[in-house]
Amino acid sequence: MSRREKDPYISGLYVSPGKLKKRDITGQIIGLADALIDNRGLSLIPQRQRVLQKNEIHELQTTDEVDVGPSRSVNRVSIIGFLR
Repeated sequence: MSRREKDPYISGLYVSPGKLKKRDITGQIIGLADALIDNRGLSLIPQRQRVLQKNEIHELQTTDEVDVGPSRSVNRVSIIGFLR
């Protein structure tokens, strides 16, 4: 089974229940990284929504590559830091 067939968003296994209740969240930067990686090979997933739990730590990354999006890969990545 291919990765595309396994992905619940691409394959149609997941059907959105419609408009979801959302709210704004705030966080705190807990560490700065200032790192650049030219061969990251980061696969972007088609995430339509995300659930965050209190006190989780998330890495903040950005790229200057053009034409990026879900189901694509990114190689040039700048790691900004970590957020809780």
